[in-house]
Amino acid sequence: MFPYLSDHPVVFVKYGGTQRQAEGEMQMLAFNWVGPERQKSNFNIYVPEELKAQSWEDDVFKKYFDLVTEGVQLLRRIPLPVDLVGPGPVASNPRTIRHMIFKDYESAIEYGTVEELQDHLNRVARLGYHTNPNPPQVTLEEELVFCYTDFNDQNFMFSTDTDHCPQRLYIVDFEHTSFLPISTRRIELGKK
Repeated sequence: MFPYLSDHPVVFVKYGGTQRQAEGEMQMLAFNWVGPERQKSNFNIYVPEELKAQSWEDDVFKKYFDLVTEGVQLLRRIPLPVDLVGPGPVASNPRTIRHMIFKDYESAIEYGTVEELQDHLNRVARLGYHTNPNPPQVTLEEELVFCYTDFNDQNFMFSTDTDHCPQRLYIVDFEHTSFLPISTRRIELGKK
């Protein structure tokens, strides 16, 4: 055993069952797409397999918000896989969605269509607003896009130059990543 160095971890390994497999598949999809896209667009954004980088304190992180925004917008351009059926991660089984709109950040069921997800959210809204005869209606756009929705500052790391200035952005932790209607991404951004 060795102590975990919270400020400068030597290694961070995630392991587990099918949810970890889904996360790994979404990260690999991003990794395979971002590399060639970065070459032709001259982006300085990486999805790592492994890296030497560090996270930054909140005040330093805020200086690089534009780079993080650019990185998340780049991920949104990842094309929808032709064999993907309904909202969720690119995983064979299970295809539950990890997102803050669900209890414990995970959907209890898989959704075959955007309409099924929308109907479920509207049923939940009716239960939550049971004293209101006209609860708010959830309306989701039909288009599915790659949604990176875990905006924890520690998920965005930077390599540094010799003056210790951030040089490249590395996006890590794809646990809350799925192909979802873009409006679900707005919910997450509103909370950050």
